[in-house]
Amino acid sequence: MSTISAMLSALTDTQKQELFSNLTPISDSQRRLWFVYQLNPDSPAYNVPYAYRLTGALDHAALTGALSELISRHEILRTAFVEFREQVYQLVLDAEPVEFEPQQLRLPSGGQNEEHL
Repeated sequence: MSTISAMLSALTDTQKQELFSNLTPISDSQRRLWFVYQLNPDSPAYNVPYAYRLTGALDHAALTGALSELISRHEILRTAFVEFREQVYQLVLDAEPVEFEPQQLRLPSGGQNEEHL
């Protein structure tokens, strides 16, 4: 989010007005969620964690390609909410390729394997 803040702070008021005149205000449902987030930004209430077990050799290129395509197809995965003059707008960011380095995870020894994941 700091990248978006930095981008907006570099704009003049006229440029901001032009930018926000082309954006869509958030819906009533989004406004409710945004308001709750403002009250408690560290709350994981609307996060849906899910873990996938991958077995076998990881095809890093295929996984990053699939994630990049998913993000490219679904604007909501790259939408940020920004405030301007007491109104909140949706700012849909450009799709960028996903980049990450896979990490090898090891289960703890001692028979506690599945419960700790």
